[in-house]
Amino acid sequence: MAGKERRMKGSDWKDGGGGGSFNHQLLENSMPLRQTVFDVAQKELAPKAGTIDKENNFADLRVLKYGSAFLLQKGKFWKRNHNTIQKEKLLEKQESEAKEEVQSYKSLVADANETIKDAMKINDKKGLEIAQTMLEAACKKLEERIGKVEFRGSKPAFAWKESGKPPRKNHLQLPNRDSNLDLLVLGGLAQHDWRVSQLRHRVHKIHWVFWKQLGDLGMLGATVDQAYGGSNLGYLNHILIMEEISRACAAIGLSYGAHSNLCVNQIHRNGTEEQKKKYLPKLCSGHHIGALAMSETGSGSDVVSMKLRAEKNKDYYVLNGNKFWITNGPDADLLVVYARTDPTATLPQHGISAFIIEKGRAGFSTAQKLDKLGMRGSNTGELIFEDCKVPSENILGAENKGIYVLFSGLDLERLVLASGPVGIMQACCDVAFEYTHIRKQFNKRIGEFQLIQGKLADMYTTLSACRSYLYAVARACDQGHINGKDCAGVILYCAEKATQLALDAIQCLGGNGYINDYPCGRLLRDAKLYEIGAGTSEIRRLVIGRALNKEYLKN
Repeated sequence: MAGKERRMKGSDWKDGGGGGSFNHQLLENSMPLRQTVFDVAQKELAPKAGTIDKENNFADLRVLKYGSAFLLQKGKFWKRNHNTIQKEKLLEKQESEAKEEVQSYKSLVADANETIKDAMKINDKKGLEIAQTMLEAACKKLEERIGKVEFRGSKPAFAWKESGKPPRKNHLQLPNRDSNLDLLVLGGLAQHDWRVSQLRHRVHKIHWVFWKQLGDLGMLGATVDQAYGGSNLGYLNHILIMEEISRACAAIGLSYGAHSNLCVNQIHRNGTEEQKKKYLPKLCSGHHIGALAMSETGSGSDVVSMKLRAEKNKDYYVLNGNKFWITNGPDADLLVVYARTDPTATLPQHGISAFIIEKGRAGFSTAQKLDKLGMRGSNTGELIFEDCKVPSENILGAENKGIYVLFSGLDLERLVLASGPVGIMQACCDVAFEYTHIRKQFNKRIGEFQLIQGKLADMYTTLSACRSYLYAVARACDQGHINGKDCAGVILYCAEKATQLALDAIQCLGGNGYINDYPCGRLLRDAKLYEIGAGTSEIRRLVIGRALNKEYLKN
């Protein structure tokens, strides 16, 4: 079947915790959520040329490159679709005007780069600030110009700029959504056309405009009751949101997951009524960013060996120590922090407590932002506690019972974060599928070669299998059947397959896949994180293996 009638077929299969069917109705029922999140992400996370590159101090001109290609292709595309001489003359004039317009933008950026070079020679910080202002002005002008052109589609510009053809719509299927989403979508942002620009490899900066829009849409508190400012959408819709954000920008998706699940959901599940009323509204609205601080330099997978101490003194605790690899740590306004409150406990896990700690508290500070391989748009850092006083009412759960808070949300953490690699896989398919049906070799589209067809078929099948598994487990969790074996299994499978799909996308693009003008390299570096963070692949296999032993060796 082709066109609008194309559907993914699947059997009604069950996961270990309740399962559910995956059928052709899934697409129609929840496309508004997927399209809204993805369109807003693409619009708001478009590259801003006003950033000085960290390594060589030159401006990122990628927005100019793709913006220029778009303006030029606009004239060429229209020209092929009008046959009259009069219209062709008009289109030639438009194309000429577009070239002149692009040249003016290039001149602006060239001037800014010269200013940067001169300023760097004499270490002139003011000169760099002037150059940044010039670049921001050029970028804003270009984006305003692009925004006036109406092209509908669902693929980024780099995937179709060579052919001049508008991108095709996505026909992938989605699960049923909660009825509350109708209100969110209708009352939130209108669906946008795709903006033509590649997502910038963002470094060390939270995109506050987009973050606030997520809050306005009710997506930062997807699993939180409406009484505390959330949307009460459930885990299935939660993973849909994270998947679409990750498809547009995996780094922002990671920050979203750390905020909405690791922090917000933990407080909602384990906090007192006073704690929920005090902290959740601002976290759900986007005014605050949340994080979870569990890992340390010497306790990653072996989390119960943590060294951060919390000594009780009357009605408060004094924290001393460090946390490391903390996603959102440098930007967070509120953190859920685990510390050892009873070093004499018989079992190490019995002496741990969870605390809610606000930014700006005396004795609490952030150290360096970590320079990572991927996910560079999501800040990760070290936290330092030096005689940090935290009142007793900030304990999340009960004293010395932090391990129960931790483990109560661990399975759900794995489930939600598994949607990140699924979003990355979709992004890989977006790039590879379109490119292979544009690129020509030996007078044929490379997508017509059987070896390439086989690779594309494997990519599509892998994505569909991962998505089906993920949605089934999420649906089961919404029904109250939380299965630790499947939560570990779904992130294990999706994470490893995302890395493989990124490699496949690079191979499909050949030399272009290996250069940074295309996003495949970034997708690969981003995907690798999910095999390490939130528990390594090896730990996930241990969890599954132990669950099987418990199931079959119980007698």
